[in-house]
Parts: sequence; C-alpha cells; structure tokens
Amino acid sequence: TETHTVNFQQMEIQYVMAGEPPRPVIKMYGCSDEGYSVALSVHNFEPYFYLPCACWWTGSTGEEGWEAVASEAFLHWLNKRMREKAANDESVVRRVSVERLTPIMHYTEQPSDFFKIVMFSPKKVAPARTLLEQELGEQALTYESNILYVLRFMVDHGIGGASWIQLPAGRYRMVDQFECAVSLECEIDCRDLVSHRVDDEAWSHIAPLRVLSFDIECASRPGSFPDPLVDPVIQIANYVTVQG
Repeated sequence: TETHTVNFQQMEIQYVMAGEPPRPVIKMYGCSDEGYSVALSVHNFEPYFYLPCACWWTGSTGEEGWEAVASEAFLHWLNKRMREKAANDESVVRRVSVERLTPIMHYTEQPSDFFKIVMFSPKKVAPARTLLEQELGEQALTYESNILYVLRFMVDHGIGGASWIQLPAGRYRMVDQFECAVSLECEIDCRDLVSHRVDDEAWSHIAPLRVLSFDIECASRPGSFPDPLVDPVIQIANYVTVQG
C-alpha cells in the first residue's frame, strides 16, 4: 500500500507521451526485494536546454529584475517564432529562466548568464535548437540540447544502470487499473523519487530476478528444408533461473 516504502531495482527506463495535452512521462520497470515486478510512472520531469543570454538579450544585465524581463521577452519571442515555423498555434516552450552557470566549453573563472529553456515535449528540443541556430547564427551555441530525455532524467536524479529506486511511504500512488502485467504499478512526482548510488554497498545487492530461457526449433518435413508457411515452430525446452 501507499503507507509502505517501496524499494526496487530498475532494469529499464523509457518515456511515453500521455495525457491531454500530451506530456512526457518516465516509465521505469524493475523488481523489488521481495521478488515483485514493479512498473513506475514518473511525472513532471521537464526537458530543457541552455542558451547564453548574450546570444539574444542586448539589454542591461546590471539592473535589478532584468532576469525576469529578459526571460519573459525571450519566452514570447521563441514561442512566436516556433509557431510561425510550424504554422500552428501550439506553444512549445513552457517557461524560461536565467541561471548563472560555468560551462566546461569556453571555460572562464567567472560564471555566465544562461537562459534555461524548458520545453513541453522532448521532441521539440531539436527543432528549437535548429531555429535558434538559424535565427541567431553561429553565436547561438546551445548547451545540453543533444542529451536524450531519459538520459537527462537519469543524470539529474543520480540514477545508474540497474540502480535501486525508493518510493517513500505516502509520496506515491498505487495505480488502480494496471497498464501492464506486473505485481505493483505506481506513479510518483519526480521530486519525491529517491535513487541510491550504484557504488553504495548498502544497495549493491541484486533483486531476485526471474529469468526465463527457452529454445525453439523448426519441425521440418523429412528430407526438406523448413518452409515458414507450412512447417511449425516448436518449443523444445524452457528453463527458469533466479538471480540475486
């Protein structure tokens, strides 16, 4: 139940577009300590990338509150240009803010001002990057715009391959109608998700993963080469093992 903490070792991560209007939802699949199969939907993780403010903003950066003014102006400009490019009324940029960051590329000791551009859909990141390059020229050097959405999620949450995920009691919700054949199906806000490092000895064990191996053969007619239209494919063996 939602009153108990759930720990599971994730084995696969992907994302789907769900809801109306469609929004990205992270899907995680794995196995709990008790051997239950788990499917988890993670909501509200937003795709984003960065652009140096100097590429577009020509106003002063010394006045108080310039960040909000610049962010709002850039948001309206980018959404307007994206709508014109796509010939529809859909807004693709969710919001823009200003952050002071120190990039590794063109490194300087002093941090620089960057627009953090948050999109509604991961699929709109590449078109937005292309538009900025076309509109602003060579100076439009975007940062982290080529990182895949799922990888971005894993990096931001410190999730490694086959790492353990924790759903704190009271912070997740059980799904009433299962979408897949699992023992537990839950959903959680990305800000409530807890991930454990893969090099943490306390979380270095393996969940009891059940692995089904099977062997198939084609039962061809005597003296003839198998024909997929008439010769059946049969299973000659299957074997279940438990890892962990």
